[in-house]
Amino acid sequence: MKLLKTVLLVLALFPTVFLRAQTPTPPPPVEPPIKAPATGLRLPSIIGDHMVLQRDAKTPIWGWADPGEKITVTAGAAVGSATADATGKWRVDLPDLKASPNPIDVTIAAKSKTITVHDVLVGDVWYASGQSNMEIQLNYISNFDDEIAQANRPTLRLFIVFNRTALDPQDDCRGEWKLSTPDSAKNFSALGYLFGKEISDTEHVPVGMIGAYSGGSWASSWISLEGLQAQPESKTKYADPFLSAKALVPLTTRTPQGLSPDQVLIYNMASLITGQWARDDWYDNHGGKENDEAMQKWHDVADPINRKWKEAADDALAHNQPPPPKPTLPPQPPPPAIKQPHGGDGRTTPTMLFNGLLHPILPYAIKGAIWYQGESDRGLGTYYRTLFPQMIADWRQHWGEGNFPFIFVQLAGYTSGDDTTNNNWSLVQEAQLMTLTASPNTGMAVANDIGDLKNVHPHDKVDLGHRLVLAARHIAYGENLVYSGPLYDSFKVDGNKVHIKFKETGSGLKIGLPPPEHLKLFPQTLSPTLDGFVICGSDMNFVPATATIDGTDSVTVSSDQVAAPVAVRYSWGNVYGNLYNKEDLPASPFRTDPDTPAPSIKPPPKVTPPPSTNAPAATPPPGGTNAPPVK
Repeated sequence: MKLLKTVLLVLALFPTVFLRAQTPTPPPPVEPPIKAPATGLRLPSIIGDHMVLQRDAKTPIWGWADPGEKITVTAGAAVGSATADATGKWRVDLPDLKASPNPIDVTIAAKSKTITVHDVLVGDVWYASGQSNMEIQLNYISNFDDEIAQANRPTLRLFIVFNRTALDPQDDCRGEWKLSTPDSAKNFSALGYLFGKEISDTEHVPVGMIGAYSGGSWASSWISLEGLQAQPESKTKYADPFLSAKALVPLTTRTPQGLSPDQVLIYNMASLITGQWARDDWYDNHGGKENDEAMQKWHDVADPINRKWKEAADDALAHNQPPPPKPTLPPQPPPPAIKQPHGGDGRTTPTMLFNGLLHPILPYAIKGAIWYQGESDRGLGTYYRTLFPQMIADWRQHWGEGNFPFIFVQLAGYTSGDDTTNNNWSLVQEAQLMTLTASPNTGMAVANDIGDLKNVHPHDKVDLGHRLVLAARHIAYGENLVYSGPLYDSFKVDGNKVHIKFKETGSGLKIGLPPPEHLKLFPQTLSPTLDGFVICGSDMNFVPATATIDGTDSVTVSSDQVAAPVAVRYSWGNVYGNLYNKEDLPASPFRTDPDTPAPSIKPPPKVTPPPSTNAPAATPPPGGTNAPPVK
């Protein structure tokens, strides 16, 4: 008892000493702002110096001001005015601006302030989006040096939307318009740059490319919450769990025991979002941004050295010679003093990329969108047939421009390590092919012959960019040209033969070869036979088939092993196929039996809940997220 009194006396006399010795409890993370709001008359980042405005359309200019303040916008000869609403937001629609390579100023005038936006061009604006194959920068591709040498293009403008997911739709983003130069182009999407460059050259108009992409992202993250809620399946799969998870963030406790699989999903989602906030705060305030910039400078020096060495090593290997020694690279910059926190990533969380990378751009007028995604959704199987058109429709509804052109890439050939038969990969390719029918005003660039079976990020983006441009020239610009390779149309069984009809055959079908860049990965000489076709009977046992071109738009398929065929597949599972049209555009992979069940080869493991009848509710406890945690 005497000892206890002594301890209490010491605590009373020196409380601050003991308090200082304790580790303070860190505050729960909060969502960092994508961009700190300003006061008075202001514009979103997408409206700024060097921008490109969409020609021949209703072109919105918008921003914020004091409530009730009148705003006048002048762009060349076009003038419009509006009054800020009760929230301070205003919008002026400038009608029918005409394309011109001659820069103009756009003036936004209010009573308290005038903003002038300089060096503005009028032409076509394209939104380039998707996951890593769209995100890959120009300095990654195989002919980087040649492209960079041509990158000074004053009428091509580039805007990168800062990659930051958000829990709610954002009104603004970080980013700025830049003229295309070697310095700005090398860090932009390779596919987006190549597409914009060729569109500008062929259509003879200024082009603005808005790059908004996130490697490894899911299509469900690119759809608005209301878009996900509009369909029963996406509501159950994505919208409802997201709303339950949103109510739990920031999640400051461990996931409780005894949850059902659906509840585990919700808590995992809340943990991802909370972790994302911590990482974003580290990036903004604890050295992440500075380290990212330092690493970019290091890559600018090291990557060309590495690339030249690899080319020399490949050449030596091709000539049965030893490769040259690896070069000495400059030391990498030291990491930040505060280590990057472990955490999640909102790119796989429903609607969060829409909120952070698309909504801030709305309602900026665009000509259309290009898209490259699907690798991360390979486990969805046939559901991607529904989800992808749903995303396109959702974008169009939010933009309010009707069925604007939407041009996308069909997945390139690749041998997926988690699916040895590539069945899942082919199901996404099939869903993309079906989207051409499900969604109006869409075009697709087939990439199966220009992929890398060992690299999910093929280096050749030039041929792919050209194929996207061909589709855009037809869909968006109405040009009468061959813009697609052969697409499966119908089939008819005749005895032991199956006759396959194709559309988009151009001037006829032929046995072809991939572009020269890809002859290292595919057969290097023209095959005497049509390859890539398999056929089956009612047992669904597919065997290699003999296929012959028997007209400008048809192929006959058969096998001595199948007396009564019921289905044919082509390039299914990334089998090499060499059917092209005479304009050298490849046929899309397809199967004539799209209704045949094709489950995942390796389905995700089922979560078996413990035999508890008192599992806590998936929704947060009464009192909100600051209430006592679920026990």
